[in-house]
Amino acid sequence: MLGFKQQHSGQGSILRLFAVFSTASLVVFFFVAGAFIIPKVRATFDEFFVSQNAQVVEAEQQTFQFYLDVRRQTLVDVANQEAVINASMLDDPDDLLMISLLNSAKILGEVVPFALYNIIGEEMFVGEGWASEGGIKTIEDRKLILSGKRAVTIDFLKRENQNTLLLMLVPIVYQGAVEGVLATQLPFRISDIGTLATTKSKTSLNIIKGATVISSGGDVSDETYVKHAALPEYDLDIEYTFDLEPMKQKEKSLLVSYGLSLLIATVISFSLLLFLGYKIIVTPVQALNLAQKNLAKKNDELAVLNNELSNALGRAEQAAETKGRFLANMSHEIRTPMNGVIGALNVALSSSDVEERTDLIQTAASSANILLHIINDILDFSKLEAGKLDVKLEAFSLAGVLNEVHMLMQELASEKCLYLKLQMAPGTDIIVKTDEVRIRQILTNFIGNAIKFTENGEVTISVDMLKTEEQDLVYIRVSDTGVGISEEDQGRLFQRFEQIENERIVTSTKGTGLGLAICKQLVQVMGGEIGVESELNKGSTFWFKIPVSIVDGVANKAGAALEKIDVPSLRILLAEDIPVNQMIFKKMLSSLGHSFEVAGTGRAVLEKMASNNEEMFDLILMDNQMPEMSGTEATKHIRKSRASYSDIPIIALTADAFVEQQEAFKAAGMDGFVSKPVEMDRLRREIARVMEEKGLL
Repeated sequence: MLGFKQQHSGQGSILRLFAVFSTASLVVFFFVAGAFIIPKVRATFDEFFVSQNAQVVEAEQQTFQFYLDVRRQTLVDVANQEAVINASMLDDPDDLLMISLLNSAKILGEVVPFALYNIIGEEMFVGEGWASEGGIKTIEDRKLILSGKRAVTIDFLKRENQNTLLLMLVPIVYQGAVEGVLATQLPFRISDIGTLATTKSKTSLNIIKGATVISSGGDVSDETYVKHAALPEYDLDIEYTFDLEPMKQKEKSLLVSYGLSLLIATVISFSLLLFLGYKIIVTPVQALNLAQKNLAKKNDELAVLNNELSNALGRAEQAAETKGRFLANMSHEIRTPMNGVIGALNVALSSSDVEERTDLIQTAASSANILLHIINDILDFSKLEAGKLDVKLEAFSLAGVLNEVHMLMQELASEKCLYLKLQMAPGTDIIVKTDEVRIRQILTNFIGNAIKFTENGEVTISVDMLKTEEQDLVYIRVSDTGVGISEEDQGRLFQRFEQIENERIVTSTKGTGLGLAICKQLVQVMGGEIGVESELNKGSTFWFKIPVSIVDGVANKAGAALEKIDVPSLRILLAEDIPVNQMIFKKMLSSLGHSFEVAGTGRAVLEKMASNNEEMFDLILMDNQMPEMSGTEATKHIRKSRASYSDIPIIALTADAFVEQQEAFKAAGMDGFVSKPVEMDRLRREIARVMEEKGLL
């Protein structure tokens, strides 16, 4: 009995010792595991948090930089206006052109107040709504601009019971010298500069300019992570404060989850060791695996958030590239006709053959007209993108246009020792009605590309007429013996910003990748088809078909009636302030058989009209942008006067060819409109039209 008790007591002691040992081992394991895991988890969270928010701050900084650059460029454009430059140099605070411009100028579609200072910092003009600038600091900014030490300065004005204003100053430059300062005050909403200012999370944003601090964001706890950024060009510091509380809560939640898992595993292991013996040992590896899965899930969630932030950064970078792509498109589309102008004039200067020089000058003039049309279209490129570009249907000689384009591109082909030939099928020497400018633009692009990617051989322009039951089609093909295009690359040809690389061809210019995409849109607008046939190393054929109307008779019949009008010699008042333009108009008017007098300002026009009572003028050619008084203002004065000349015919001469400006001229009382550069035949026709409508012929 005593032996049994001793044996039982010994087993109980061993069991107790084992239980104590197991418990101690598991407790030590629990704390050791926690000591290693908890710092690692925290370090991982901290590293990811810092990396993630560094990318966020970089994206926000670029967004704010772009926000300021756009407004600065718009202000610089206003400062480069002739009226603003003249006003700052002439020290004339009552300059009507400057006042009118600054009272109506817009920045990003919103009329804002402007202030103008001359070269010594004196106030020349302050627009309506201008707020108090804040004293000595603004004067220092003006001095920095005038001394050439800064190209731009900004400051923030905090108004009582009002929104914060962004004060921006830029130099007024004439011939490389600073002549004054132009300033504006823009409404500033910190929510406009990026996503951090509008997020609902506990994040704050401080924009620091000297002693001025503009803040936005939610309340943050005592534990924060602060990231600084700077915009040295604008002398700005940006301070982003991220609340660590959400991250700490997630970290705490994960650690609690891990601790509970480990504790449960410990309790189960202890129970099994006590009640089931020595053979069953549950290691904490299972708990660790569970914790790793939870951590992996959290990492996946954070990866999704990081991907969203990367996408936001990509959109910001894409917006910054838009301006560069637009300018590249302009360069691509203008280069070819400009080459025609310069090339034809250069050859004409070296030619002694009168007939050849005449042809070359006509070709240069035709190319210049094409260039003018293209510039107008590029400036209104949004219409093409929106599918709202109007097609201008005019009658013209198909053969004449093709011969002109052939002559235009012949010089470019000759430079590469290529043979450029034109093959017109029977029945194509006709008058057709479609958009002549678009035909030239598409054909010029095709031929230019063919010459560019052809080293030896020839480029052929083939023209046919296709007749169907529904319509007549012009079918034009441009074939070359160049490098050709693979089937894979052919699928990318007519897409925007896509370019085909070929190691066999080395060119000085890469192009923009917009030319063929624009051609495709133009052909589609005209209701036609476009395509390409090519084989690698054997050449390519680009083609397009467009519907046309065949016209009997002579092209451009719209001006036939005006051709028959016999305009007698008129006494004309020419209102033009630029000497070169005066010389050109004098020669034009002399060639048309008219006498004239010249007035260099709008006020001079009014004075000459009032002083010529004995021999009145028959017509006024009125330039719009003149010093002292614009042509529009001078016209309004004439129309409102009760003098005998108040109904005199007035034709506007201007480089502003927008439809809105034409409507403004008409509203001011002008009878006609001729845009610069002025063609003599266009001027003659407009004079004939206006005089006939007035009943003076």
